[in-house]
Amino acid sequence: MSKKLLILGALIAFVAYVYFSGLYSYLNEDTVRRLLTESGIWGPFLFIGLYVLGELVNIPSVLWIIVAGLTWPPVQAFVIAWVASVIAAVVVFVFYRYIARDVVQGRLPDRMKDLDSRLESGGLWAVAGIRLVAFLAPWTHPALAVSSVSLRDYVLGTALGVVPGVLLLVLFGGNITGWITSLPAWVWVVAVVVIAATLVIYRLASRSRETG
Repeated sequence: MSKKLLILGALIAFVAYVYFSGLYSYLNEDTVRRLLTESGIWGPFLFIGLYVLGELVNIPSVLWIIVAGLTWPPVQAFVIAWVASVIAAVVVFVFYRYIARDVVQGRLPDRMKDLDSRLESGGLWAVAGIRLVAFLAPWTHPALAVSSVSLRDYVLGTALGVVPGVLLLVLFGGNITGWITSLPAWVWVVAVVVIAATLVIYRLASRSRETG
């Protein structure tokens, strides 16, 4: 059995353990904040580890950055969240490039594969641009991993591109989440209807262009 399969199997087993043991349910904002606060000087290291784990099990990066902003003073929170964001993105990139590349490459839509030519010519600045626009969206990790971009350009581009997003989330993320949770139920119903209608219209328009 190859090393890739062994690593992949271990990762799948670990993720399954996190979900089925109930550990996943403890990874909520209040629990994590309390854990980080009580960990003292080890808090930032614990945060980075949880962030990386969360990225592997598809917990949105935005949530971790907001937690950092609510746990530490702004400057400290920014540095910790920025370092954690880059490390987590690199870990996922390495996983997709060196372990699950074949699986990901076969499932990416053609428009994602078209990024390769732009990344090959742009390198670092192309990655930074993608991070600036899409931030740490889950699709960016596999798309960049199967491209021809180098690990060096990926790391530096990510480190540069996520700075504005991390800064805004650290400074204003707590206020945003508080505002969102205070919205009445009817606002969410309207939002879901609008999003669903937009997706339907977009799909119908795409089909008409294909048949036209």
